[in-house]
Amino acid sequence: MSLRVNEITNPSRLTDIKEDWDRILATSGEDEVFLRTEWIGTWWKFFGKGRKMILLEVTDGSTVVGYAPLMISKVGKLPPWKVVEFIASDASDRSAIISENEKDDVHKCVWKYIHELKGWDSIDIRNMRNGSPTAKNALSELQNCNITKEVSPYIPVAQSYDEFLKNLAHKTKMKESVLKEIYR
Repeated sequence: MSLRVNEITNPSRLTDIKEDWDRILATSGEDEVFLRTEWIGTWWKFFGKGRKMILLEVTDGSTVVGYAPLMISKVGKLPPWKVVEFIASDASDRSAIISENEKDDVHKCVWKYIHELKGWDSIDIRNMRNGSPTAKNALSELQNCNITKEVSPYIPVAQSYDEFLKNLAHKTKMKESVLKEIYR
C-alpha cells in the first residue's frame, strides 16, 4: 500500500468529496452524524472564521481510502499558539479520522503527516469513542507525547424509554417529574 496525503483547505470541496467520504464512512467503524460532510460543512460555515482547514485526504494510488477532518485554531494571547484539532470538535459528540474498512495504515499515515506538518504548536484531539480506530491509533502513534486522556462518562439506560421508566423507583421525585412532563 502506497499512501499519499492531499491537504484540502477550501471548505467548498466538501461537496466534491461527499461520495467518497460517505463510502469510506460507512465502513470506517466511525459512522456518526457528527462525521458527515453536511455537519462539518455547516459547522465550518458558521464557526470556521479565523481557523485554517487542513482536511486530509488519504489516497492509495487513485483511490481515496481515508479522511481526517482537521483544522488549526489560534488559542490564547501573547503570543497565541496554533492548535491542531478536529473540525467541529467543540460542538460534536464524536470526532474521528475515517478510514476504509478501519485500515490502521491510513491512521498511521495521517499522524505521520501531522507530525511533519509545520505551523502548529500543539494537538488537542477530543471526543473520540473509547476503543475506536481513531482512539487506538492516536494513543499508539502519539505515545511519546505528553497526553492527557479523559474518558467520557455515560449511564447505560434500558433499551426503551418505557423500560427505563419501569426501572425507576416507584415513588421517586424523578419519575413523578418525568411523568408530569409527558402527560401535561
